Amino acid sequence: MVDAASLAARTPARYQLFYLVSFVSFAALIAFGFWAALIEAPAVRATAQERHDREILAENLGFCEKFGMHSGTSEFQACARELAIVRKRQVSRDHADELGLL
Repeated sequence: MVDAASLAARTPARYQLFYLVSFVSFAALIAFGFWAALIEAPAVRATAQERHDREILAENLGFCEKFGMHSGTSEFQACARELAIVRKRQVSRDHADELGLL
């Protein structure tokens, strides 16, 4: 039978490694989180914005050129501006719909 004194003497040494490994793992997880949030997130956001801008340009080109307004002309610029207005209105409608206002 193991007495309480010998159990207490062995327990701290046995769990010190566990606590150390847990602490190091938790610290590494926190460091990775900071890295992802502060370093990687802006680059991912910039890449997503560039992709979004390319998609919008492609949509504008496709739509406006369908009606004879070729890229680089003043008519194309007017068409693209009007499409931007339509998109803003749609975003407003989507947000109002999410809030239950429509």
